[in-house]
Amino acid sequence: VADRLYMVLEYIEKGQVMICNQATMQFYSPITGCVLDENTARHYMIDIISGLKYLHLHKVVHRDIKPENLLVTNDNHVKIG
Repeated sequence: VADRLYMVLEYIEKGQVMICNQATMQFYSPITGCVLDENTARHYMIDIISGLKYLHLHKVVHRDIKPENLLVTNDNHVKIG
């Protein structure tokens, strides 16, 4: 039907990369319960940069990159939401 609009989103299993503890104002990973280790952070950063490069090559500017919009899949890749 032409008068309806549907938005289909991918379900990202593990959720946000980091969550901010409002009491301490510190970020932690909901997956590990603490800060990310260096290897995991490096792996995530490569995915984030690759995603941003793809968006910019297609003339898309996200304008809201933050931990809440970076989502981790079951195979530990980060996708930009």
